[in-house]
Amino acid sequence: MVFVNENSNFEGFYNKYKDRFNFINRGNNFYEIVPVGFSKASGIEYLINYLNIDHKNTYAIGDSTNDLSMLQFCSNSIAMGNSTQSLFEHVSYITTNIDDNGIYNALKHFNLI
Repeated sequence: MVFVNENSNFEGFYNKYKDRFNFINRGNNFYEIVPVGFSKASGIEYLINYLNIDHKNTYAIGDSTNDLSMLQFCSNSIAMGNSTQSLFEHVSYITTNIDDNGIYNALKHFNLI
């Protein structure tokens, strides 16, 4: 994680490490950094290959920009109602807020429970 303040040289840091890390802008001068080639999507891909799961049976539930890779990768992608608004255009379903049974409602929507 990287927190940027008025004394930070974020541009210099970014330029030095951009070939080694992906920078996920979480807003409010906060970034997550992940090694290039790895993401939540690559973890899911590893598991579906290892467990021989059909890609059509993949589900992801997210609420932030750090979830975007898995939401775009999975066949069934769900944004919590209280998510970062930019996720909404990338998902197949928007559920209710986390405090309003969002996960339960999403699982019901997809007939998983």
